[in-house]
Amino acid sequence: MSLPEGEFASIEHKEWVRQHLKAHLHYPSNRMNGTVRLQLVLAPHGVLKEIAVLEASDPRLADLAVKDAQAAIPYPRFQKEMKQRQVRYEFLVKYQPE
Repeated sequence: MSLPEGEFASIEHKEWVRQHLKAHLHYPSNRMNGTVRLQLVLAPHGVLKEIAVLEASDPRLADLAVKDAQAAIPYPRFQKEMKQRQVRYEFLVKYQPE
């Protein structure tokens, strides 16, 4: 089964967004760890239209994840095959000491 061109572009774009967000994560200096499930709504030019915390193991990490997601603006632009006015992605952000 093959995906329509626009759907494949959306899958590829989501991976680009995931990598972009990951590059902007700042791990807490207090060695706190946990996870946050974020939902991002993006517009075609990489604008962050909405952000929501769907679940968090610690409210402090939820706040940090929102700040990190906002610091990552602008996000990757949509590919030309993507005809949507916006996309909604969910990501699990993991904060753990290295």
